[in-house]
Amino acid sequence: MVLRGPSINTDRAGSTSPNPPEKKVDLKASYEGKGGAKVEWKEFADFQLGKLVDLQKLFPKVRTSAVVYLYTV
Repeated sequence: MVLRGPSINTDRAGSTSPNPPEKKVDLKASYEGKGGAKVEWKEFADFQLGKLVDLQKLFPKVRTSAVVYLYTV
């Protein structure tokens, strides 16, 4: 699973404050992202453990720094 959408760091706390997915993993949760956009977990079927992943393909509209959360079992 990958958390996809615009930044959920809307209070601009940066790395000094944990984002919601860092506090608790809830794959059914959604969060309010930048500009009020919905950010939610999506299945990432192409993920393969031990393989490099081009995250830009997951987020083609993101042109600046970003944080990506991946969850696997």
